[in-house]
Amino acid sequence: MKSQLHLAALTLAVTTGMAVAADCDFDTPKGSCTGTVKIVRSSGSAPSYAAELLVTSSAPRCSRVDYYVNSTPYQTVLANKRSDHESVFGTSPVSAKDIAISKCTSFASASARTDSQSEPKSASGDFGGRWTGSVQWLFVSDPTELTINAHGSSASGVWHSGRGNASVSFNGTASGNVMRFQYVAPGDGSHGSATMTLTGPNSATITFAAAPATFSGTLTRR
Repeated sequence: MKSQLHLAALTLAVTTGMAVAADCDFDTPKGSCTGTVKIVRSSGSAPSYAAELLVTSSAPRCSRVDYYVNSTPYQTVLANKRSDHESVFGTSPVSAKDIAISKCTSFASASARTDSQSEPKSASGDFGGRWTGSVQWLFVSDPTELTINAHGSSASGVWHSGRGNASVSFNGTASGNVMRFQYVAPGDGSHGSATMTLTGPNSATITFAAAPATFSGTLTRR
């Protein structure tokens, strides 16, 4: 398949965009905050467009901003900072009217936990295991499975796209709650980005953005 996710053959380079200076407990919401999403730069021409966004939270740390771009859901998790950049891709230019904030949630610091019997926080860098779920763009859904072996800061495994019945081996590094993947699609050589964010001990969100499609969804560790 020239898969909707360009998974037939994937060149994967993982960069980490988050240090762990603030250790957050993303299983314990504290309250609401105010989130904003601004367009920093846009580029492209028909039929492929891209935009760089600046996502900001009013909370100084440990927050998550949920928002929509052209009706596609996104999440930006902010651990030790209040803003971060994201890239989105699509078939039409992105303007301010295409962006809608869903909610902004602040979370407790992990150091605030007082229950010594609380389970270990998998959401601080433990990506190991078998993850299953699906990602979606408009009306197109793709079952997705990642089997990840984590060894300290290194990670390797197999990424399987159910819709295209394609499996891709990958290597990368893990740090904090977020892994960002930059990849080059085969055939047309288009560039894309992917973000996997741990949101709990056995849950994560994942987004693949490669023109003209952006797929987002959730994963559960089995």
